[in-house]
Amino acid sequence: LLEIAKTDLEASRILLSSKHYPQAIFLFEQSVEKGVKSIGLWMNVVTEEECKDMKIIGHQAWRIFNHIMEIVPE
Repeated sequence: LLEIAKTDLEASRILLSSKHYPQAIFLFEQSVEKGVKSIGLWMNVVTEEECKDMKIIGHQAWRIFNHIMEIVPE
């Protein structure tokens, strides 16, 4: 998942430099979503199934991020 996030980010940069702003923003968002999911998986905060389930996480990676922020000490 992290490797796909990296390729999405690189594609976003290419699109940005070509002034394809909506597509660049979309792929940037996809990169962030996959990156956060990979961190959640790595930290055992969520399972793959939870990441895929639209009712639990789906495209709402902010839920994983919020949960990580709750369990990580300041």
